[in-house]
Amino acid sequence: MKTPKFWYTKNDFVIKYALQPLAGIYGAITRRRAGKKPDYDAAIPVVCIGNINMGGTGKTPITQSIARILQAEGKTPAILLRGYGGSVSAPTRVNPEIHTAKEVGDEALLHAQSMPTFVSPDRVKGAKLIEESGNFDVIIMDDGFQNPHLAKDVSLVVVDGIKGFGNNKIFPAGPLRETVDDGLSRADALIVMGQDKHHFADEYKDRIAVFPARFAFSAVDIDNLKTKDIVGFAGIGHPDKFFHSLEVAGLNILSRFEFADHRPYEKVDLLVMRRTAQALKAPLVTTMKDYIR
Repeated sequence: MKTPKFWYTKNDFVIKYALQPLAGIYGAITRRRAGKKPDYDAAIPVVCIGNINMGGTGKTPITQSIARILQAEGKTPAILLRGYGGSVSAPTRVNPEIHTAKEVGDEALLHAQSMPTFVSPDRVKGAKLIEESGNFDVIIMDDGFQNPHLAKDVSLVVVDGIKGFGNNKIFPAGPLRETVDDGLSRADALIVMGQDKHHFADEYKDRIAVFPARFAFSAVDIDNLKTKDIVGFAGIGHPDKFFHSLEVAGLNILSRFEFADHRPYEKVDLLVMRRTAQALKAPLVTTMKDYIR
């Protein structure tokens, strides 16, 4: 689904409050679920990179950054995901040579390009598979902050510094999986991705460790495009963040296409975008996650 605009505005009063009863039910279920005692405590540390919002906060690049930091410290981390959007149901180590996004999900396939990656709808079974291999000493769980089954040694919550927690309402009235207070009460640190427009560092400094982070293109990605007009497309939680990043980097976007997060691309989508790019004599530019799909 595409992120509803009213999640991040102060308008649409009627829509928000009409959905409030459902939000109350959803929040109660999440609170009860997240408060359960874990079913399994892995023999190796589990670091969870999660969020309170529904998608689009920057968990994927943070997960990869944490993995690289741990590797630099001499650790051998493995990334564990649910495999959202994939068809694989059994715990599986992702092999980018043989697996597709339709099988293991786009995020898992992206991680597997550079890091040992496992998918498992059942996080406990996935953790056990990683343990049994004997090759890893840290599990980095991408998402699953509200999942109660696998015990977490460290939980890092990621929030977008510009969009923040939106209208601070729980799904479907807003973008939150649970209240901010409930979520931060179980977290060890808050990572603010991008400009901290909501002053989270000041607001929560006495309550939780707050770390800044930012997304940056590599010189290889950008230098060859700076003198060109481009056509951009993205199917992520917040496509506008990607387009904004391109503009900040100095790229001129002649046309842009937005799709729902994780949406499988159809041939007609690619055909329309390719023809648009050809007509404008501009290259197509997208995210790595979209490229994987």
